[in-house]
Amino acid sequence: MPTFRKVPTEIAQAWDAPPARAPRAADDRYTWVGRPAMIFLGGKPRPLSETPRVGDVLRLRAAANTPADRTTGIVLDVRTRQDGIWTHVQLAMNDTMQWVSKSTIAAHLGRLKGITRVDQPTKMLNNRVHGGTHGWFVRIYEGKSPQLARTFSDRSAGGKIAALKAALAFHAAHVGLNPEEGIAFP
Repeated sequence: MPTFRKVPTEIAQAWDAPPARAPRAADDRYTWVGRPAMIFLGGKPRPLSETPRVGDVLRLRAAANTPADRTTGIVLDVRTRQDGIWTHVQLAMNDTMQWVSKSTIAAHLGRLKGITRVDQPTKMLNNRVHGGTHGWFVRIYEGKSPQLARTFSDRSAGGKIAALKAALAFHAAHVGLNPEEGIAFP
């Protein structure tokens, strides 16, 4: 048999009230757009005979006295012929997106460390719109497991390059690597 007790009115009213919501953390993900961005490389360089992938970091041919940040770009798209040979890549560099030919690329430097591109097209399933995600996904690792993850959407940041800069700045601020190991991304 249950035990009944008389409870003061103030306590009983608190039970009936909905629980107080915890304050939500402010979304600071787009304050990173204007901050300095650094490219940290992961993985090994590959030969140029292999097709570059989105997120690879490439260096262009230039004069010897040209700074590294002016000749380094991040692959956004690749053009391939019908026979499977790649001819051009779209690079994000110097605040622009530009198509460059295979002959102007000097070297493959590696891949972006902890940053991947997400391009999920929109689909209709059961008369509902699904997907439509375009942006950069950042993971900050501690050991082998990710401790922090954020998505920087193209639309919310103001374009592909702005989202990439925000993702690079966020990654550089949280990863704790030596800035001398990275390449500035203007």
